[in-house]
Amino acid sequence: MTTTAPPQAQTGPTSQVEHVTPNQAERWLADDNISNRNIREHRVAAYARDMTAGRWMFNGESLKFDIDGVLLDGQHRLAAVARSGVTAPFVVVRGLPPEAQDTVDIGAARTMADALSLRGEPGAAALAAIARRIVRWERGVTTQGGAGYVTPAEVLVYIEDHPELRRAVQVAQMSRGAVPAAPSAVASAYHLCASLDVPGAERFYVDQLIKSVGLQEGDPALALQRKLQRAMNSDGRQMHPDDAFRFAVLAWNHFRAGTRISKLQAPKGGWTAANIPIPK
Repeated sequence: MTTTAPPQAQTGPTSQVEHVTPNQAERWLADDNISNRNIREHRVAAYARDMTAGRWMFNGESLKFDIDGVLLDGQHRLAAVARSGVTAPFVVVRGLPPEAQDTVDIGAARTMADALSLRGEPGAAALAAIARRIVRWERGVTTQGGAGYVTPAEVLVYIEDHPELRRAVQVAQMSRGAVPAAPSAVASAYHLCASLDVPGAERFYVDQLIKSVGLQEGDPALALQRKLQRAMNSDGRQMHPDDAFRFAVLAWNHFRAGTRISKLQAPKGGWTAANIPIPK
């Protein structure tokens, strides 16, 4: 007597760790990426930088495919693999229902400040903000967003390589309420200038700008205080942090040169990549 084997039960989604090569990433993007948001170029470039530099870390986040093999999540990571030429391990989940895409990335994102707090770093939010600004500066990017996106790995590497950044966090904390500007902008300028002259940076940013010790007419720190104060709107909003950072560096350069000034002004026509002040 012949018996018919019962149909196999639906196994549901599966997952496994796969080492995704650049060629495989390109094939998935070309053949299976038919239902996703537009690629964010700056995010791909940032991930690719981490992969090329060996900073990309396997953390269990998955690439997700539905029951028809359509890519639901992971296009930016795959594009970075293809661009960097680096093979990277990922958890690959297959067999998800198509509607699962509606629930991807809607939870509360863990910020860099959260990660630093978990490491026990005091002033974690300020530390993250300062490190991001300095990393952008070192890449030649002077604005936030877009090309100015900095990855968590870049922030962590910079902090680990520059323990003196903790002093900048203290400067940020002292400036809060004493200087009408974003503390991270003031502290970032301090950090860059302290890399040239620690005693000078302490005198200019801490003693003069923050504590107003011995300020006299013509002192660049006094001109900076007034510039930042005048820039405040009637509702108390401060100068944009990018501009506050630039004026803080500009005032420092006058301080270092021994220049007496009554006011600070942006270059005629506004700030451009060619006239952003560089600490001297």
